[in-house]
Amino acid sequence: MPSMASQYRILQGTLVHQGQTVPDGLVVISADAVVWSGPARDVPEQLARNAEPLSWGTSGEVIIAPGLVDQHHHGCFGMDFGSSDAATIRDTLPALYSTGTTSVVASLITADLQHLIERIELLAPLVREGLLAGVHLEGPFLAEGRCGAHDPALLRNPDQVELAPLLTAGEGVLRSITFAPELPGAETLTRTALENGLIPSVGHTQADFKTASAALRSTAEYLGSREVTRWTTGRRPTVTHLFNAMDPLHHRSPGTVAASLQAAARSEAVVELIADGTHMADDTAAAVFTMVGSRNIALTTDSMAAAGLGDGQYRLGALDVVVSGGEARLAQSPHAAAANSEQPPSIAGGTATLLSIVNRVVRTSVPLSEALQAATEVPAYALGLHSYEQNAHRPIGTLTPGAAADLLVLQVSEEGDLELLQVLRRGQSVRNPSM
Repeated sequence: MPSMASQYRILQGTLVHQGQTVPDGLVVISADAVVWSGPARDVPEQLARNAEPLSWGTSGEVIIAPGLVDQHHHGCFGMDFGSSDAATIRDTLPALYSTGTTSVVASLITADLQHLIERIELLAPLVREGLLAGVHLEGPFLAEGRCGAHDPALLRNPDQVELAPLLTAGEGVLRSITFAPELPGAETLTRTALENGLIPSVGHTQADFKTASAALRSTAEYLGSREVTRWTTGRRPTVTHLFNAMDPLHHRSPGTVAASLQAAARSEAVVELIADGTHMADDTAAAVFTMVGSRNIALTTDSMAAAGLGDGQYRLGALDVVVSGGEARLAQSPHAAAANSEQPPSIAGGTATLLSIVNRVVRTSVPLSEALQAATEVPAYALGLHSYEQNAHRPIGTLTPGAAADLLVLQVSEEGDLELLQVLRRGQSVRNPSM
């Protein structure tokens, strides 16, 4: 029998990763890394003989999956990446990890440039420590007509002079930037972002089909060209929360939605889906999986401070948000015209966990392996966090040898949902400190 001081630990169950399912599988971890995974019958004898098996006190089927990766996340449990101090953010992250999301990109909404610089500088040490997977700039280069919960007074056209200090502040930690491709200067912004390791993400836009298609195609071509750097190899352009904050699909005006679906179907883009039942109908999410496939979808939460908590009043950056029935909306529309209309204020982020979104998607008949792929491998790849070549830390979103030992141990409830039995992050068990 192996001793408790054994170098290796074994997790046994049905493995689900990279869109595949391996019944009666094993994952062997050592310290913070995966050292082997595959069918139990194939495990090297030396590893099996010298490993300590982990157990969870259940007789039902156990599912082992990579930790979830959320590439668009503004906050949770009362914390807001755009306004909370570093200590609050650091103290809140274990609670987030305990929900199954072991890697998260801190998203910043539109603000004045000095504030964005200060927030990037505050978040950068957390990225370098591996507590965050990076920083996403959702603005300020967005279309006013589709700004959603962003303050229209702070929006601006892409400008190299204004972009430069953001890149300097975020050197090595910025992962992506959302922009409207129809704005003057957008093409130059795209090129500069790519040259500095950021993935341009089309969103908050009123672009027509040709403009959106051209932006996605040129980015994909650049990423696939010989000009790529170690930051961009194998990555693809993304689309920020498909359907939301863009003109709806119309048969005579296909717009950004059609351009994004077409690019994703060709594996030339990754589309974000906030499949929480508020940002889109369940059937819409299921249809996108059918049309473009799980390898071209990144499930995300777009969550804000209310995620993990209940209804009430919260903040999203500098804006007041009211959450009612789990739906987050601005307390007051930033648009003067809209404030006097009968339209409700804009949706102001999500309140669902990523695991609950995975469960919701599976209930629409999307296979579990595909739903998990869209919440693990695909966003990790889109962020450039899938290999040592592009990542200062261990790869995430996979159970392959050398990857971070970020794992979820799950069981299926009587209602058919995935329930967490244990979360490991970097090989250590994670629990919500408030529980």
